[in-house]
Order: sequence, then structure tokens, then C-alpha cells
Amino acid sequence: MAQTLTATADPTFTPPRVRLDFADTGTTPVTSVTISRQDPSGVVTAVRTSDGNPLPVSGGAATIYDYEPPYGQGLTYSTDITGGPTATAELDVDRPWLVHPGIPSRSMTFRQMAGSLASEVWDIDQGVFQVLGRSTPIVTTGGARMAPAGTLLLGVSSTEELATLKMLLSDGAPLLLNVPPSLGWGLDSSYIAVGRVEMARPVQVLTESWRTLSLPYQQVARPAGGTRSGLLWSDVAATYATWADLAATGMTWAELAAQSG
Repeated sequence: MAQTLTATADPTFTPPRVRLDFADTGTTPVTSVTISRQDPSGVVTAVRTSDGNPLPVSGGAATIYDYEPPYGQGLTYSTDITGGPTATAELDVDRPWLVHPGIPSRSMTFRQMAGSLASEVWDIDQGVFQVLGRSTPIVTTGGARMAPAGTLLLGVSSTEELATLKMLLSDGAPLLLNVPPSLGWGLDSSYIAVGRVEMARPVQVLTESWRTLSLPYQQVARPAGGTRSGLLWSDVAATYATWADLAATGMTWAELAAQSG
């Protein structure tokens, strides 16, 4: 079989992504393929498809986007086909992002405030039991120590930016905290579940749009499921019967995409 795999980094997209183009020009092309990413750490992860299943191949070609690779690191992509092709890429990004794996169009870069990520908690489910006649207690644990928990402190400078953050957090889905190593934060990219969010006005003037938000989080495993990487005209038509109905919303295409899913 004559198969090729091409990886093209797109750091300017929202959010940054790697485009993967698979082609099979053999006489009997495959009908589906799983494309995986290997990070420098050696971890291999399947690139997320729309439904979490293998990527359908039609007419010997298929395209998929990886919205979750770590930034600023060499990436190697491969297929589940024995002897299949590989491709390399590096996504050079200079700002941190909060990426929504299920609806990438909701993702946003953010501004870190003083005190953000200042500490971490490594909790554990543990019981300590004192025993009569014994100087030391018996300790039992529920298993491995939990992944780190901490708090992100973000600043938003406009009502539009605040609305974007609200949309990102609205469904409570785990997010990918993706921080470029070039920033020197000493923080690996990780999936986080954001808890109760608190918003404050640092300037006590109601007309001032600046806000600070506290996002407590717990690191979690990579969420399962697919991704809705784009908005189709069929999606729009299912909600808005006429062009007039669509125009009346006053929303841009990006705003429509952010609401999809």
C-alpha cells in the first residue's frame, strides 16, 4: 500500500492545532485509521475524532485536527497500520491556553494574575487510627496519592473576554491546561476539572470592565469521548429556519461555533 501521513502545525488557530492528512493510494484503500501522537515523554495518545472511534477514510483520504498536543515540543504521529507512515511536527506557541477538548472553538488563551498557581495540594484518602496499648497509630490509605490541585487566578479586561470564559466553563467539562515550556512556569500540560469559580472587581467602579477570577482545579485524567471541531451549515440550519432568524442573533461565526455542542 502507498500510504502517507502529513502533519502541519497551525499555531495561529483558535486554539492552536496540528492538521493531519492521511492518504492511501493503494488499490484497496483502508476504510478507517487511528492516528496517535507520541510526546517527548514517550506517552502515546490517540488523536481525538468526532465520536472517539477510528477516523473514517473516504476515497483514500482523511483529515483530522489535533487540538491537544503539548506546545513547544517535538511530536511524532503514527497510524495503527503495520508498517504505516509517520509524521513529525512542533506546535510553537508563546501563550498559555485553556482548551476545551470536546468543543475546541470555546478554548481561550488567558492572562495569569499574581498569586496564580502559587501552591499545590497533593491530597490522599487516609485514615489514622490510634490503638490502645500501642504508641504508634495504624494508617490506612485508599490508594495512590491524588494528582495535584491548585488555583488559577485569571484576569479579563472586557465583557467580551468574560463572556468567552463563561462559555468555556459553562458545561463543567475537563479542560486542557496547556502551557508552553518557553514561559518557564515549570508546569507540564495537564487536564483539569475546574470547581467553584469566584469573580471579583479589583477596581470598585461599576463601569470598569476589568475582572479577576479564581479557578480552583484538580488535575484529572484525559477525558474520553469525541470532539466537535467545527460548525457546519447543517448545524446552523437545524437551529435557525431563515437567514433573517440567523441575522437577528447578531452573532459572528466564531460565536455560533462556540455555542455548538
